[in-house]
Parts: sequence; C-alpha cells; structure tokens
Amino acid sequence: MPDVFLSYSREDQATARRFAEGLNREGFNVWWDQALDAGDSFDKVTEQALKEAKAVVVLWSERAVDSRWVRAEATQADRLGTLVPVMIEPCDRPIMFELTHTADLSGWNGDAAAVPWRTFIDGLRRSVGKSVPLQFAVAPAVPVSIATGASRSLPHVAVVWTVVFAAVLLAAGLFWYFHQREATIAVAKLATSADASIAVLPFSDMSQSKDQEYFADGLTEEILNSLARIQDLKVTARTSSFYFKGRKENIQEIGRALKVAHLLEGSVRKDGNQLRITAQLINASTGFQLWSKTYDRPFADIFAVQEDIAKSVADSLQVALGVGELSHLPGMTRNVEAYEAFLTGQSQIRRFTAEDTRRGLQSLERAVKLDPEFAQGWAALSTAYGSNATGIVLPEEPHARMIERSNAALQRVQQLTPDAYFLRSLQATRSLRERDLISAEAQFKVAQASAAAVGMTVEGADFNVLHGRFKEIIRLLEQRKSRDPLNVGIAVSLGEAYANSGDLQAALAEFDRGKKIGGADFYLLNGAMLTAMATGNRKLLDARVAELVHATGGEDVNAEMQSLLDRPEKARARLRELAAQDKATALTLPFLASWMAYFGDPEAALAALRKSARLNVDWTPEFVLFTAWRPGMREVRRLPGFKDLMREMGLENFWRKTGWGDICHPVGETDFECN
Repeated sequence: MPDVFLSYSREDQATARRFAEGLNREGFNVWWDQALDAGDSFDKVTEQALKEAKAVVVLWSERAVDSRWVRAEATQADRLGTLVPVMIEPCDRPIMFELTHTADLSGWNGDAAAVPWRTFIDGLRRSVGKSVPLQFAVAPAVPVSIATGASRSLPHVAVVWTVVFAAVLLAAGLFWYFHQREATIAVAKLATSADASIAVLPFSDMSQSKDQEYFADGLTEEILNSLARIQDLKVTARTSSFYFKGRKENIQEIGRALKVAHLLEGSVRKDGNQLRITAQLINASTGFQLWSKTYDRPFADIFAVQEDIAKSVADSLQVALGVGELSHLPGMTRNVEAYEAFLTGQSQIRRFTAEDTRRGLQSLERAVKLDPEFAQGWAALSTAYGSNATGIVLPEEPHARMIERSNAALQRVQQLTPDAYFLRSLQATRSLRERDLISAEAQFKVAQASAAAVGMTVEGADFNVLHGRFKEIIRLLEQRKSRDPLNVGIAVSLGEAYANSGDLQAALAEFDRGKKIGGADFYLLNGAMLTAMATGNRKLLDARVAELVHATGGEDVNAEMQSLLDRPEKARARLRELAAQDKATALTLPFLASWMAYFGDPEAALAALRKSARLNVDWTPEFVLFTAWRPGMREVRRLPGFKDLMREMGLENFWRKTGWGDICHPVGETDFECN
C-alpha cells in the first residue's frame, strides 16, 4: 500500500519527478505512473493505487486544472478524505477545490531545507501517520599526531571537541527521535481513542409543512464530510449514522451501538424565507449536552447555507474536542464560547463603524474573560485597541487609554506564548510605531517563518506596501488569494498594491470583489474612491465618492469636496483652511492631502503630509505612507521636499540597507528620486 499517490499533468512530469524524489528521500512510499510495469493495465492499476494510498498529493498547475485525469483523481481523493493539494504555480483551481487548504510550493527547487517544504512534509506525515525516520549525524574523524610541548595542545583540543560534538549530536538525535516517537504515539492514541470519536445523526425536519427533509439530510451529510476531514477525529460513516433515522433509541444506546463518545444531532425549521438550524453536541455516555448553537439564515442559497453551517460546526468541534489543525494552533482555546466570541469580535471590528467597533471590543474582552489563557484572543484584542487608538472610528475614546490597553494585552500574549508567530507580528507593529523600520522588517520575517512552521501565513504585505514594494506583493497576494478567496483583508491590500503599481482597473476590480465578500467596507470604498481620482474619469469619481459618502453618513470632507468638484479654486482654498485648523490631526491630514493633489495643489498636499508625520508620534506611519504612494500623488513625490519627508521618516536609510522599492530609486550614494 503506497503512502502517497502523486497526481499531476503530463506536461509537469519534470516537476512531478522532483516531488517524487523528494518524498522518497523523506521516507514515503510514493506511487506515480512512472512506477507502472510494462504490460500493466493503466486504468486498473492507477485506480487501485489511488484507492489504497494514504494521501493523494495533487500538483495543481494551469495544465493540471485543464486535465480531466487530474480533476478526476482529485475528486476521488476528496471523497476518500485523502486529498493533499499542492500549488506548483499560480493558477485558478477548479471551483470545488478553491476552499480546500492548499500548500503553496510554487518554485520549489528540491531544497529539502526550504521552510515551505518542511511545513508541507510535517503536515503530510500527520496525514499518513508516518513518523520521522531516525538518523544519526556522525562527526568526521580528526587526525591526531603525537607531539610534545605547546604544539600538542591544539590537536588535543580538536579531539576533545570532536568527541563532544559527536556526543551532542547523538544525544540530540536520540532526544529528537524519542520526543518525535512520543508525539507520534500520543497522536495515535488520540486518533484511536473513543474520546475523539463522533457520529452525526440525521437532522430532524421541524418545519410545519414537513417539506425540508431533503435539506436536513443534505446538511447532515455536509457536516459529516466536513468532520471527516478533521485530523485525529474518528467519524462514523453515513450508512451507520443514517441507520438511526426515525428510530426511537436513546442517546446511550446509539453511542454504544456506534462505539463513539459523542453524538451530534440537530433540527431544521423553515419559516417563510428563513431557516433556523439548531445543532448540539452530546456526551454519548451521560446524555449531557456539551455544546449547542442556533443558526438563522435566509433560504436564498441553501447550498451555501449548508456549507457555511457545516464549517462552523466542524470548527467548533475541533475546539471542543481538541482535535484537528485548529485545536493545535498556538494560543488556541478549548472553550467554544470563547472561540465564538473571538470570531464575532473580529467580524464586528472589520465593519469599521463606531457601534460595531464597540461591540467588537466587548466580544473580544468577553473571549479572554471566558478563557484567560486564550493567547490568540489577547492578540486580537491588542490589535483592536491599537488600531482604535487612531481615533478615526472612536474619536471620543482617549488615545492614551487605547494604547495602554493594547500594550496590556500584548504583555499577556508575551506571557502565554512567547514564541508564537502572532506575537512577532504585534512586536513588528510596535517597532513601526517607534520608527525602527529595520527591526520591524526583521520581526515580520520571523513572524512569517514561525507561522509557516504551524501551517499559517503572515505575509507582511501591508508592511511592504508602506515602503513602496508592489510588484512582489501583488504576486504573493495573488497566490494567497487563490488559497483564501474569501479573505476581505487580501482584497484591501491587493487593491492598494494594484493602484500604487498603476493598474487602476485591476485595483477597482479587487476593491469591488472585497465588497462582495463583506466587511472592511470603509477601507474598500475609500481605496476605490482614491483610485478613481487618478483615472481622470469624472463620472466614475462622482459614483465612487457618492458611494463612500453614503456609507459614512455624508458628514465629512469627501461630501464637501464632492460639492466642489467643478470649483477647484474654492476647493483648494477650503482644503488649506481645513489643514490649518487645530482640529486637523495626523489622521485627517492625509485625506486632505489626497484631495489637495487631485485639485492641483501638490505643495499644500506635501505640507499636509509633513504636518501629519510630525503629529503622528504614537502609531504607525501608515496614513502618511499609504497616501504618499497613491497614483494621484505623483506630482507631490516629484517635489524636493518629499525626499526630505522620506529621510525624516527613516525611509532612505531603510531602502539603502534593505533594497529600494518600485517608486523611489537611488541617485548616487547620497541622493534619490521618486516617480
């Protein structure tokens, strides 16, 4: 029985060979069609190997996406629960696989030490239950000559250190082996333990007209399939679970018959165009309810509802039962109520309204109150308070109090998870506040490596956008979008990157894509409006300004500028007046600068940015720099004073040490210019 079945397009054979050889070196038994003997029946042997493999590694490329063979093999593997997809180049996967987590090994050249490869191999070992092969490193022998006096000491020291080095390697190898063995045994025990087992009973149709049985059965199957993908969780097959449909056996009897520790049951009720779905997790031995939740959804797209609820239930059970990737993340909670408060809080804060933000902060506070050891909850709280210290959304909240609460939450994260990837990201943000750009970049890189080690992603895209590096960011974010198409944060960052690179149509398309996902509405609408300014299309700008004004209630500078689009002289005078007022802050000045540049007043725009930079001493310089790179600020960047601003903010020194971006480039060793 092979460990791995390798599925690939014929045109990608060279890449497939590199993967097959790499997997063999890691100790996996790999089947791919090169293993067929002459005379073998291709279809029969391939189908048998596909069914027997513990994992089916599908190498997605543009050719593979068009291959009927690869699609069929991926579909079969998905049904068997053995699918392990890999991206070997950026491509749009078949829609049914877009939401399946996919390892990104684009451009992997066979380096066995590469972090993405090591992360992929670790995950594959868990999937197939294969432990790490024991290897010992042997130190090379050092020739020793017989000598006397002072000349004797050097070889003697070399011998001692060779022996010590070999002993250390041996001890480390043994420790690593037995530690890995214990971890493997622990996982095996968890996987076979009755405590990590569940059966999904058919959901009941509680609708008055009793016409939703098909939906209830479909939802049951969707949840069952989602749970079956969770690592370490034993899930009873559909046939056995549905045996009890309509029967009157009690919970304990069903649990004993199916040999599981937990049962998931629920009901569906339709009222007009609304669905109410209730799910509850029950201890099969005691009959006690361990967790329950009610979902209210519109009936419009029943299949999306099934998928949404199935994922929510699966995630909650990973937390509740302590199984699967979610439960193994650093700083994760085992308290489902805390986890759901955490998700709710993040969702509310992304809506960027005062009311939702207050609710979001309350939800995050509730999450860490329910579980004070929930480090990821504390990290989200630190970020939320830090972001709201700007005063944009909650102007009535004192800045100092927001920063104090953000720092207190950060200290809690440091205590709970001193090595976590999300702690590194928080520390990088703090370095940005302190204008230590080189340290911030180094911390982002550490965060990326730490995140990769647990299968997570920290792109640091916004950090690179701040410093004018867009082409690389677009490539990285497009790859990430293919793996995470419903992440609205990616849409915001990618829209900004496209706009700043000069591809205005791609930017507008990305902002509009983000609006369809939902959340982060202000960032998306504001980005679209600022992009429209650079198109020269008055009708488009009118529409984008109106959209943002409507969303923000109409009482802001955008509404006033919209009324002055045909009176540029009056607009310029009004903008200078607003910038000179005492209430002009480090946060409002960049918005004024964008309009100043649009109305042909680059000197005033630069003055507004410089004033913002002077006032902006307690939070990151994102407002100045995001504004500085926008396409409508080109004339501002050509002013001599713009270079002085970049020097004051530490950018020139940063670029000379770490590399220049797409907009600014050096002129000799002491000067530079920006386009």
